[in-house]
Amino acid sequence: MTGDEFRRRIVQAVNLIHDELGLDRTISSNRSLEVNQDFNEVALNKCSTYSEIYRSAVSLSYYNVMLEDFALLQFSWDSDESWRLAYFPNPWISGSEDAKNKFMEWEALEALGRLDQEAITSLLDELPYTGAIPPIRFEYARSQYKEIAHPVAHFHIGRHTENRWALARPLDPLTFTMMIVRMYYGNSWTSNSSYHGVQTDTCLEARFVAELNRLRLVHDFTDFERRSLHFTSQ
Repeated sequence: MTGDEFRRRIVQAVNLIHDELGLDRTISSNRSLEVNQDFNEVALNKCSTYSEIYRSAVSLSYYNVMLEDFALLQFSWDSDESWRLAYFPNPWISGSEDAKNKFMEWEALEALGRLDQEAITSLLDELPYTGAIPPIRFEYARSQYKEIAHPVAHFHIGRHTENRWALARPLDPLTFTMMIVRMYYGNSWTSNSSYHGVQTDTCLEARFVAELNRLRLVHDFTDFERRSLHFTSQ
């Protein structure tokens, strides 16, 4: 994938989140994120907790999109043969309706002048750590390929660095974003899907399938790998 195409897909992902679904709090960038050494020092440190990694990304504004529940999307392109897509859920709110409802109550009080942002931040720190949704990364790394051990296209689900779930298609910012919305923001997804009983001319489910089918199949599997476990949209 070229850099220009990668950026076009970022713009499409941002438009989906902001214009169509209204799921965003902040749009930080519609370009590929440059390497941030300060973030990497925290993210690559095996002693770092997930909340420390998340806080580092927020404090450095090192994300493309912050979603309504304060989850983050990161899109980074290095070359035609190397890119990274990441979803960092909020460790206190994402996946917890109770926590999300509490935060909405605090925001309503802020709008009435009964709470300020400092008080909300303090209250947020007191919410229990739920970790209801794992961080998810997709990586395409042709130069790092090693049969079975390191697929070219793969997911990391959670923080264990050696778990690599092979894919048969190289996702891009748009298809990755659609996957995340489909899995973790079900109300927004199903309310725009004719497969869930909604009358719509722009069914997200159908668009997702069409976008997946636009992506070429990864031809970096050996015959043995093709017969093993991997994600595929075929």
